[in-house]
Amino acid sequence: MNYIGSETIETERLILKTQTLKEQKRLWEILMIPEVNKYYLTVPPKFREKLLDWSKQEEFYKKNMESAHNKDVFIWSIFLKENGECIGRISCTIGKSCKK
Repeated sequence: MNYIGSETIETERLILKTQTLKEQKRLWEILMIPEVNKYYLTVPPKFREKLLDWSKQEEFYKKNMESAHNKDVFIWSIFLKENGECIGRISCTIGKSCKK
């Protein structure tokens, strides 16, 4: 199977782009909104304190970016077309039945 990776996708209102380090802090800030992270941060409470500190999380995001352009990685940052604001991210994974 030939994978295309996280190529840019455009809709009427949104642009989905391969993630870059540039918008990662904004995405982290979105995750730190209590109404968002109560559904997203599914880590044990003892690890949550570490997530609240950007200086600690920045290293995680930098490491994550190392594979952002691989053809088998499907993670996009979501931007509003009208003003270029980053509003979130979306990802999908390859199921076991898709792997060789």
